[in-house]
This record gives sequence, structure tokens and C-alpha cells, in this order.
Amino acid sequence: MLTFTIHHSRLFPAKLGRVLTTIAPDRFGAQERSPKELAITPDFIETFRVVCPACRGRVVLKEDASGIKCTECRRVYPVRNDIPALIVEEATIEDEEPRKTD
Repeated sequence: MLTFTIHHSRLFPAKLGRVLTTIAPDRFGAQERSPKELAITPDFIETFRVVCPACRGRVVLKEDASGIKCTECRRVYPVRNDIPALIVEEATIEDEEPRKTD
């Protein structure tokens, strides 16, 4: 069952409402969040079915939470101010293994 929440006279799905209060607490009436809480989580990616805009492949959150990485084409989309920038032109392509320098 999908539940909804209301913020400033707007209707949002309940999970999105929780995300909005962590992204913009001053605008959506929430308290400051702790530094360990992330607005973009693997649960967020799965719930909202975030996919790579270039190849429609599966994406995962990088370990350091600095970006969202496509498992198919290896593009990494940056996360700025807890908002993923899913713009193909701004993505970088990351190698699976770091290159060895001799």
C-alpha cells in the first residue's frame, strides 16, 4: 500500500517525503540531519528505480557516496548537495580496476 504525506500543501509519496525532509530541511520542515545520514541511499535507488540515462543499466551508489555508478557502461554520475546529477555529459567513465603504473 502506498502512503502519502503532505508538505507545504503538496502531496508526496511517504518515502519521498522522508527524502525531501533530509535533502532540504529548511524548506520541508525537518530538523538538521546527522552527518552520517545520506539522502541518496541504495534503498532510494531501488525504490525510485533509478537507472543510467545513457544505457538504462542498473546503477549503484559508490562506497564513498560521491556518485552513482552504472554497472553496465561504468559511467559515474556525481552527487552534489545530496542530489544526483544524472546528466550524461557530466558523467565520467571509471575503470573497474585502477590502472597500474610502472
